[in-house]
Amino acid sequence: MIDRELFLNLNFEELVSPQSIGTAADANILDWGQFLRERARLKAEGRSGQSTNGLTVVRGRFNLIANFVLSEIVLTHPSERAMVINKFIRLAWKAYLLKNFNALVAIIAGLQSEWVSKAKRQAFNKVGTWENRVLADLIAWTSNEADFKHIRQTVEALVDAKPIIGGTQDSSIGGGDGQPLTARSRAASEGRPPSPPSCVPFFGVYLAQLHYSNLPDLIDPTAPHEPVGVDPESNTFESLAHPEVFSTLAPLPSPMQLEPLINVHKQRLIAGIIKSLVAGQHLASKVQFPLDKKIYQKCLKLRGLDTDTLERALALYSDRK
Repeated sequence: MIDRELFLNLNFEELVSPQSIGTAADANILDWGQFLRERARLKAEGRSGQSTNGLTVVRGRFNLIANFVLSEIVLTHPSERAMVINKFIRLAWKAYLLKNFNALVAIIAGLQSEWVSKAKRQAFNKVGTWENRVLADLIAWTSNEADFKHIRQTVEALVDAKPIIGGTQDSSIGGGDGQPLTARSRAASEGRPPSPPSCVPFFGVYLAQLHYSNLPDLIDPTAPHEPVGVDPESNTFESLAHPEVFSTLAPLPSPMQLEPLINVHKQRLIAGIIKSLVAGQHLASKVQFPLDKKIYQKCLKLRGLDTDTLERALALYSDRK
């Protein structure tokens, strides 16, 4: 539910603004409780900025989960590391089943870290066969290839999913030919209202698509591949590179001058990303997980380790092996 709330608080203006992304240090959070207290203090003092915006919080939580995963594995004695890794793989699988894609990618990122690779080499036992197969599948599914293609397509399919009306069901879904019914069609056949499609999307899906922001905001119609300049003194656009290309056209009225064009293509691409984000937030708003207050409080107190501590932990167990 923490991932859900953070994703719902993500502002699309922060997403598309390069200034809101901040630095890696801003999102390098090792103590969630301390971070929340510091963030609340800065807001109370009116010092809101990159370190307090919604995007930094989402990035920080993601990094903390990944750091927590690798920290727990490194701190575990080599004789029990395989068991802990197995548990985290099963947690990742559970996150996949619950469609909490943000937590899923964070756990997989932690399991794929170099620290975990080093810890595996020190472990006395090997990771289970089933867990290894599931991990390989989840790594492939969460790959950032083509802007996280698999996650993005899954979220889009959930957005486009149509609810089942009444107790009717499509025979192609199952039941008539002996195939098992899906959860939603089974609920409909039993007279219960099917749960609406929902998930917690991975925020990186939207950030990955923002490579379109490298396109220019303005285009010189006489030289599309040349940058548009601005006169710093008058704060007006500089003359077009080759105004002579319009020499055969009727001249403009004296108060008007040739100016660069707005890159409508770029704005449409950004608008598409914003539309996808809003649709993803609608999906997240429908997520309802049973809440265990004790576990929830522990999740609010997650901590990770810094690089020096991780190195000392690995060295300590390396000497004891």
